[in-house]
Amino acid sequence: MKKLNILLSVCMVMTLCFWALSGISDANQYTSVRKYTKPKATSETIPEKSVETTVAPAPETLVSQKETDTTPPVIEFTNYKDGDVVTDSLINVLVKVTDDQSASDKIVVSGAGRQRMKTGFNSVVVTATDEAGNVGSAYIVIEKQ
Repeated sequence: MKKLNILLSVCMVMTLCFWALSGISDANQYTSVRKYTKPKATSETIPEKSVETTVAPAPETLVSQKETDTTPPVIEFTNYKDGDVVTDSLINVLVKVTDDQSASDKIVVSGAGRQRMKTGFNSVVVTATDEAGNVGSAYIVIEKQ
């Protein structure tokens, strides 16, 4: 489980770095603008003062560059495979879930963990939902003798 958390954290950091770097372009750089003020009309001459301001890019510019997430999370069973045979009535099913855009702590996983096995064939169905609402699912059949 610790390896899964580390793997998902590394994926999240790499995704955030890629997203941050891809959002930087010449059009999005901060621009320096000089604003001049005219002197007030008085009997004496007042020298012009200049004020330097910085204008940031519009937030919608960055948002529009982010791609829409349409890819569901991918689920991989790590300690059991389809067709395994067990003798225990209670097993712990572990999975590795990866997603191309959502952080690991933002993915909702159901169906993994402790599973009660009855004699015969048992289906184990795991689903994962990412931040965009994409749902991935995977299943295996385990036989309990």
